Amino acid sequence: MIDYIKDAETCLERGDFASAKRYFALARRDDPDDWRPWFGLARAITCDFTVIDQGNWKKFTDRAKSLTDEEGRRYMDHILGQYLHTIEERIHGGNARIHPPVSDRKLSSFRPVIQEQHDTWSEKDDRLFGFVMIIIAVLVLSLIVFLAVRGAR
Repeated sequence: MIDYIKDAETCLERGDFASAKRYFALARRDDPDDWRPWFGLARAITCDFTVIDQGNWKKFTDRAKSLTDEEGRRYMDHILGQYLHTIEERIHGGNARIHPPVSDRKLSSFRPVIQEQHDTWSEKDDRLFGFVMIIIAVLVLSLIVFLAVRGAR
């Protein structure tokens, strides 16, 4: 997973935000409880916090903050503070240019925060749950059809 994060950071540096988003999504798939891919996705969809985005960046940063420790939150707050300040100036009629937030650290330099056992729901669980729900729906529909055919006789 760390390779995906490093590849994504390289893409961010080159300005290839679509590829960065792909790499961060792969890293998130590998470990959905690691905060770095979540924050990386926010960086990618806002072009490293240089465009005002109406999308999911806030959801991604909130999820990242819920998964990290104090050091990671300070890092994110520093970057987001600059971004939100510039957005506020733009909203109030200023001509503030959005520059990439300044940070001397890369996401890959942080270590993942080990999550407690109760927070282990993953995409695999989502797929399994969806599969079970489809089976239940098919069984219920089969029962309804069976009862309708039986009642028509």
